[in-house]
Amino acid sequence: MLKTKSLYFFISAAALISSVLHAEIITNIEEKSPSSIRNELDAVDLLIEEQQKHLARQIELKKMMKEFQKQKDEFMQGKQTQKHAIAMVTNAREILAGINEEHIAHLFPAEYLEELVFFSSVAGKSRPVRP
Repeated sequence: MLKTKSLYFFISAAALISSVLHAEIITNIEEKSPSSIRNELDAVDLLIEEQQKHLARQIELKKMMKEFQKQKDEFMQGKQTQKHAIAMVTNAREILAGINEEHIAHLFPAEYLEELVFFSSVAGKSRPVRP
């Protein structure tokens, strides 16, 4: 029992120290049974694994955002083909979904999110829920 309490204390302390951890990372860790986390090193490995997943997703989001900016610029310069428009609205929808999945909407200006919502709504039948 003491070992389990120590493990949960260590997980909580590590979460407070790391400024990039999201609430869902902690949730994922706490959902693991204490018997599946044998020691402090296993707990840290789990933290690192969760952070790497989020980082990889956020890096992908950044690439999609750069592409979206490029698509918008090209659209404004006259590249207004159906293929280009479909790619742009699809990209906007994926960006918005990624922002929602990562719970990072608070990091972006409202205007940017509204723009994503607008373009995303063109891609689907119903307007997506604003973050």
